[in-house]
Amino acid sequence: MNNLNKEVTWREIDTGIIRQRGLQSYLEKLRGCNWENKKGKFVDVFWLSDSKTGQNRFGYIYEYFLDCDSLRFIYWYPDAGQKGKLVDLIIEPVEQASIFVKKKK
Repeated sequence: MNNLNKEVTWREIDTGIIRQRGLQSYLEKLRGCNWENKKGKFVDVFWLSDSKTGQNRFGYIYEYFLDCDSLRFIYWYPDAGQKGKLVDLIIEPVEQASIFVKKKK
């Protein structure tokens, strides 16, 4: 998480994910963020399974309030424990409702 403002970290994310998810604008914005003073944390992890393909996905949700924006990061991995290659990444505003985050009662 701390390295999303660095070019080398973005190079490790598949360019197909960046294009498909429209993350280029976030990339530009995150380069100028002050990550040292971020507020936020890990929110949740969940498991999804596709019965047709048999493919498993584990989603890890983080929400951060930065000086440049307030964003939710959802990292998708094929294995538990954030192991294996990142297979998808969603970045969305914290203010936006997400199907992946349930509101606390």
